Amino acid sequence: MAYLKDISRLVEAQTSILPKGYGTGAIPASGIIAVDAQGFDRVCHVIQLGTMASSGGFDAEITESATAGGTYTLIASSGMTAITAANAKKVILIDVPVNSAKPFQKIRGTATTAGTVSIAVGATALLYRGSGMKPTTAEDVAQSVYVP
Repeated sequence: MAYLKDISRLVEAQTSILPKGYGTGAIPASGIIAVDAQGFDRVCHVIQLGTMASSGGFDAEITESATAGGTYTLIASSGMTAITAANAKKVILIDVPVNSAKPFQKIRGTATTAGTVSIAVGATALLYRGSGMKPTTAEDVAQSVYVP
């Protein structure tokens, strides 16, 4: 069986939702970061759910744009099934292809419940397959340790 060695050379990690508590409604633009997927074929968006109000819920989908500050449109079939508080403290994976004409992606997430803070959430985008060239944005990895 072949084993994957030094995955950090094959996968680029970028923060896509700043981890914190968000109130009811769409996660604000200040919490969403555009992912620059130039040079890669796919992005796996890893959404980490934290605590959630008992009546809380979360829903997300992936959008794409030609430029980081451009207009973002929905990637077909990228929406997840809305989850409830029973799924708090779990991970959601949304894996989508990269459109070379629209290589910038953002998560469009919505928290649902009454109250001021309904869910703690953060997300990381794992870019993989392709040339493996690093995008022009700064890496979000503070340190990468590989033990052979």
